[in-house]
Amino acid sequence: MKRASSVVAVFLVVLLVACGGGGGSPDQVAKQWFEALATGDENALKDLTCAAQQESITGVTGLFAGSGEGLGLDISDLSFKTTEQSGDTASVQVTGKMKMTLLGAEQEQEIDEAIPMVKEDGKWKVCD
Repeated sequence: MKRASSVVAVFLVVLLVACGGGGGSPDQVAKQWFEALATGDENALKDLTCAAQQESITGVTGLFAGSGEGLGLDISDLSFKTTEQSGDTASVQVTGKMKMTLLGAEQEQEIDEAIPMVKEDGKWKVCD
């Protein structure tokens, strides 16, 4: 079980670096993106992800739908801070602990990742 949780954690970090908006500051949008992922809101997740990465997130939210049978994700201990911003690009540093539950087993994953952001049609979006 621990190995499966570790595989899921690695998958999430890779996904977060590869993907990624909405209104507000880059850090607010990055937080909204994580919230959409955690709640399984695929429409919101797509709206918060840049056009270049739209296909890579299709179906991902089914894992986090909170059905009790899939994967649960708690992002309440994560912090989001815009560390760079220039024109239509920015970087948001995401730090803290993310708690994942898979088939009743819980695991905490330390997160310290820079999330690339771009502005498309006047809105910040998570992107790589």
